[in-house]
Amino acid sequence: MNFSTTLDKEGHTLASMVRSRLFDNDATFAACVVTHPLNDNLSVTVKHPHSGKECFVNSLREAATELEKMRQVIAAKRAHDALYEEADCVASQL
Repeated sequence: MNFSTTLDKEGHTLASMVRSRLFDNDATFAACVVTHPLNDNLSVTVKHPHSGKECFVNSLREAATELEKMRQVIAAKRAHDALYEEADCVASQL
């Protein structure tokens, strides 16, 4: 079944993350196109044997999960760096 939608204020970053997941979710065709360089509209078309919409929604969820994991890793790295920076400041004052 075919499914098409347009996402406002989205671009190549989301397109890249979602497109690979669409094929992981058994899409037979997937296109994620930024309609024009001056617009931030992402046009998505999915062909899937059963449900293109379900395939798309699952792919978005997977991308969101991965982004959340990345956010957590970045936050942990920043906290780690801040802790070591503070420890260096304390050590230099001794």
